[in-house]
Amino acid sequence: MTYQLPKSQIREAELIANEITGARGSSTPKWGQKLGQSGSDRQDGVIAEFAIRSAFRMPTWDRSTYPPFEDRNKADVGDNCDVRQTNHPRGRLLLHREDAKERDYALVVVGVKGQFRLPGWLPMKIAVDHWYGVELQKGRPCMAVDQEHLYPIEDLVITEKGKSYQVGTRKGPVCMGCGRDAAPIDGYCGTCWFEYVYRPKKFGHVPGGANK
Repeated sequence: MTYQLPKSQIREAELIANEITGARGSSTPKWGQKLGQSGSDRQDGVIAEFAIRSAFRMPTWDRSTYPPFEDRNKADVGDNCDVRQTNHPRGRLLLHREDAKERDYALVVVGVKGQFRLPGWLPMKIAVDHWYGVELQKGRPCMAVDQEHLYPIEDLVITEKGKSYQVGTRKGPVCMGCGRDAAPIDGYCGTCWFEYVYRPKKFGHVPGGANK
């Protein structure tokens, strides 16, 4: 199933990735010239984390609530879920010996313009019991699990602050702008349609002041 990350969350992910890159003294990411295009691993990684939270109906992040850099030794999402992303439609879930043994690892296939798929997940404890190593990076063997061998994403339970979250079935189409269930116009609710469709066509700009 293909999901759509709301544009408001795409923008937040782009800004967070830029801040992370700047804080670590790296060069400006290649990604982000146009909204939602895929590119640098850093930006796609943040998009993937946002994607999991969106699909699992967890509280959304912004720049004020995204986990600080010093907390990145904790799980990527919730108490137990680490997120791996790929841009390849048939990309595999890569696990390494040093990965946290108590975590669950979800794979996100990041597409363009905020689209993504969730092929599945695997608990690291299962990987350890059935370990095999392939050397995709010299000197760093990993376990590369094909998508068809992953557990169904519907079986993954993410916990956070005493609550449990699972992928839910949506009762109707979801607005591409805000992510809420709505009766969309061209994929948007009425408010977002004005902001993302009508206003750019009439006035030549999109919300936030970014030129098309």
